Order: sequence, then structure tokens, then C-alpha cells
Amino acid sequence: MGSNGASAGRWIARVLMSVIFIMGAMKFMNIDGTTQYMTGGFSEAGLMPAVEQVSGLLGLTSGLVMKGIFYISTTMEVVGGILLLIGMEHCAVPTLVACMIPVTFIMHLPKNGED
Repeated sequence: MGSNGASAGRWIARVLMSVIFIMGAMKFMNIDGTTQYMTGGFSEAGLMPAVEQVSGLLGLTSGLVMKGIFYISTTMEVVGGILLLIGMEHCAVPTLVACMIPVTFIMHLPKNGED
């Protein structure tokens, strides 16, 4: 079973990990709710002034910029999951890291005295 068992285990792990990221596509089912949640996270992280400044420079509303951020980050998450699923780890890892590190710091770290 040696190397065959190891490669089967690696394949199963890759499939299970990729499913986590591919399921991120479910966020597309509630774009408005997700962007509202993101806006709250950006506000708590003190990043809304930057979003509003970018919005002004582009001549867009901050809501539209937030939707753009949503589309970019969610697409990167799903594409990274697909790349992982098909075995292209060398492309999947940088894609997921580029997406997940900012998302983690902005959306998932405690803010305003939370534990």
C-alpha cells in the first residue's frame, strides 16, 4: 500500500480542501448580503475611508467598489479551489494566499475589543 496509499490520501485531501474553496461560489447567491457584511468588516477595520477615496477617484459609488472587491476575491477563491482540485498546486497556492490573507485580516480578526 506504501506509495499508492500516500498518493490516494493526498488526492483525497486535495479534493476535500478544494471543496472548501469552491463552495465559496455560494456567496454569489446573496451578493447584496455579502457586500453588506464586507462593508461592515471594512468599516470596523477602518478601511472605508480608503474605499471611499478610491470610489471618488474612479467616479463610482463605494457600494459598487465593494461589489468589485467581492467579485475579485470570490472569483480568486473559486479559481484557486479549482486549480487545487485539478492538481495545479503551484498555481493554486499563490492564488489562495493572495485572496485569503487580506480577507482574513479584514473580515475575521477581532476588532473593537472583541475576543
